Amino acid sequence: MLDANFRLAADVWEQRSRRAVSEKKEKAEREKLTNVQDKSRTLDENLHELDAKMQVLQEEHHALENTLAKAFTYASWESKIKCIKQVRAGLHADWDLKEEERPFAKTFSSPPDMSALANLSDSDDDEGSSEGSDGSSSGGAEGAASEGGAEALVVPVGEDVGVPAEKEAEQGGAYD
Repeated sequence: MLDANFRLAADVWEQRSRRAVSEKKEKAEREKLTNVQDKSRTLDENLHELDAKMQVLQEEHHALENTLAKAFTYASWESKIKCIKQVRAGLHADWDLKEEERPFAKTFSSPPDMSALANLSDSDDDEGSSEGSDGSSSGGAEGAASEGGAEALVVPVGEDVGVPAEKEAEQGGAYD
């Protein structure tokens, strides 16, 4: 009888030990799962924030592209060259900074100085829009592109920005 009670007590103790071990394992797995879910939730929130910031950056990028395109359509060669040099200088300086210090990386909070393009003369506006023999107008971007205006936009970074010889001759050699 004593032997049977001892076996029964040993069985009960063994079951409790197994149950305690399995409960500890389940608790550890639940904690791991909770941690993973919390991290996943945090990553999802960060992803949504980054998506929102990316959307803002894309909108500002498109706005800046539109502004530059409009300005370049009607700008003089001097203004185009000055603006390109300012943008390049800003981008080169930007590469030497840490990411949090980059003005161009922070939603274009410090765009290049556009005052040269804002002070356009009236004679520059007439250059891009000349009326053809059939009465149609080739104005704006088409006129600038046909006169070589696209050349100023396609100069590789690091190259010296120069004026094409035919443009220099047309304007009386003002770029000596």
